[in-house]
Amino acid sequence: MVINQIIENSEAGNFEKATEPYLNSPEFIAISNGVVADYTGYIKSNKEYFDAVDHQTYNETDILFTYIDKKNVIMTYIGTGHATFKDKQQFKIDPFAATLVFKKIDDSWKVTYSNEFATITPVAEDSTTTK
Repeated sequence: MVINQIIENSEAGNFEKATEPYLNSPEFIAISNGVVADYTGYIKSNKEYFDAVDHQTYNETDILFTYIDKKNVIMTYIGTGHATFKDKQQFKIDPFAATLVFKKIDDSWKVTYSNEFATITPVAEDSTTTK
């Protein structure tokens, strides 16, 4: 399943494989927390994020598929996540919601539309813990 490729490679830090299913086309639209981007903008902002993050994990709480026809599917992913950046800052991603529209092109499923929303909060260190 293509969504597994995206999530697993995002967690592994493999930018190229995580973004491979996204369609490089003028019809591609991505919205992330209200910011609209074309394919180039989407890839650029995600590359910057991948370059800053050390590792991350996502936990699916719900996933829904709406089949428009044999070549078009809408997927809604709901979950949570955790990211640790190279500067050691940690962030809780809760909630995380994404709607992706997949189109079957030449026997491959490609993402033609992405709308993601996340609430990202820093994980505060416990100052009472002795280090």
